[in-house]
Amino acid sequence: MFFGLLFNDEASAAKNDSFYVDAKESAQSINLSWDQVAEKYKVYRDGKLIYEGKDNSFVDQNLTSDYYYNYRIVAIDKNDNVKNVVELKTSTTKEKSIAKNQFIDNGENISTNNLDEYIKNEVRLESSVGEKYVKIDWPDIPDEDSIYEVYRNETLIGETKTSEYLDKTVEPNKLYTYKIVAKNKVSEEELARIKEEAKKYNITLTPELEKEISYKSYYLIRLVKTLDDTSIDNLKEGATLFATTSTTNYTLRYTTFIPTATAPNPFGVFTGSYFKGDNRGFDPFSNKYRTRSDITVGWGSAGQSLAPNYYTQKTILYDKNGNVISEKQASTDGMKVSNVSLGSTKISYKFNHDVGIPIYDQVTPDITYYYNATVYKNGSLTVSGEHDQAPSHELYIMIPNSDFYGTIFQHANQGFEYLFPFYPNKIFNVSL
Repeated sequence: MFFGLLFNDEASAAKNDSFYVDAKESAQSINLSWDQVAEKYKVYRDGKLIYEGKDNSFVDQNLTSDYYYNYRIVAIDKNDNVKNVVELKTSTTKEKSIAKNQFIDNGENISTNNLDEYIKNEVRLESSVGEKYVKIDWPDIPDEDSIYEVYRNETLIGETKTSEYLDKTVEPNKLYTYKIVAKNKVSEEELARIKEEAKKYNITLTPELEKEISYKSYYLIRLVKTLDDTSIDNLKEGATLFATTSTTNYTLRYTTFIPTATAPNPFGVFTGSYFKGDNRGFDPFSNKYRTRSDITVGWGSAGQSLAPNYYTQKTILYDKNGNVISEKQASTDGMKVSNVSLGSTKISYKFNHDVGIPIYDQVTPDITYYYNATVYKNGSLTVSGEHDQAPSHELYIMIPNSDFYGTIFQHANQGFEYLFPFYPNKIFNVSL
């Protein structure tokens, strides 16, 4: 297994009532507290025992700012048996975090452009995993109706007016992807700018389309793995608490593809022409795609490294009778890595993607997205950015030269009109 919350051959032997842990974060410390009464407690950070005692709180100090940490809090009874266990992942704050009110207007009007930056750059999610629950916490962010939607593995499981969600329907040893969705109406100024942009492309805004472009949605995503239902012996001192693979090399694979066998040509509406599609669903290993980037990072004997690889496949356009009109392959020049930081404990970079349809490259909008990624040596990951809602987009974390992977997100194609810049992008903040 890999990445912090992905453990093997150990977990919760707890057979008692739920055990909850709260965390309060600052730039250099994390204050942990819990309400379960036991004879004593042990606290592990990234597999290392850092506290053992009778207090039901502990302050972990002298930490690195803006860094994700994995904790395991173990409650032990008077017979030295494990009573309960919680695994928690959270992050210290930045040294100079930008206050939320600098991004959000006072009153009813929300500056969604500023909110975009706040969510992508400042928001940190927290997760705690008990024997029979997963709890997700996030900062308060505005929402049009003050109700957040909560999805698990792309299925709506609940709604909440608070910035936390407790899921008590989990099974042991399962990997879940939680998605919290907030939606806000853009300001009148932003809407006016969008309408002007639509005019440049001679797009008539129907009432339905105007409603669509009047809102922005925000996606906060956290991947968690529930506890294994194994023996108490695995939790005793000396066991490997935060098991990882032997490798410290990981690949982030971002792929765009057309899910259908064919796709109508939106730039030749009256000709009946169409594009060849990739005819597939979400699949990290498929060799059918429009564009793909593999960014491999790691720590080795020679130090830290980052190696990018970029790929495209041919775009084929047919006339209405199925004859090939044009066949061209896009350049990879529009894929670029920047802002690379190779550290001993974390590696970060920014990736930009701006690749056009090669047959119409000078006159049609490109497939655009970008993300900022940080891979932590202790097995955590953060990815935030935004992308067009066309075609389909998928992002995975993978171990090189293996078939092991974790899904970061899978976003379905909403239609080629979403390539136009005035259509709303998907804005995401992911962590695991």
